[in-house]
Amino acid sequence: MNDNKCLETPNILENIIGKESCRQRIGEWKSIRFGFGRKIPHSNKAPDPFYGEWEVGTYSSNWEIYSDNKLLFSSHQNRLSKIELDRQIQELCLGSIIKIELINDNSDVNIILDNHINICFYEMRNEEDTEVVHFFAPDNIYIEFHPKNGWVVEKSI
Repeated sequence: MNDNKCLETPNILENIIGKESCRQRIGEWKSIRFGFGRKIPHSNKAPDPFYGEWEVGTYSSNWEIYSDNKLLFSSHQNRLSKIELDRQIQELCLGSIIKIELINDNSDVNIILDNHINICFYEMRNEEDTEVVHFFAPDNIYIEFHPKNGWVVEKSI
């Protein structure tokens, strides 16, 4: 493990605190993404005609959604198809982010919302090159938590 791993949450993530959820979607292979803040229209052939000002998600890490410490949804729920899981997640009223924290020996990320909902993203064991969670922020800023390096902030071109 890298001893110089950046574990301190980047200051830029303070800007997502208090932003209201505007969308949530299940993607391929049960990837997940959430939009927060203003709705930003786009012309892509995506299920929603907009993205959130902030987009949060993962392409391949495991995730779970809890309400009052009770598991609601998980990436490993084999009883639901992607379509059924997406439909059920659409019914969630997520609220606003109040805190982003590292959990489980600083290898996983927990996002706490103001209505007793937690979204947990988990490191994929034995896959060091896979992000745990990513954030697409305003001004083409990309943030991810990576098991090898910790928090990484980059400016997209």
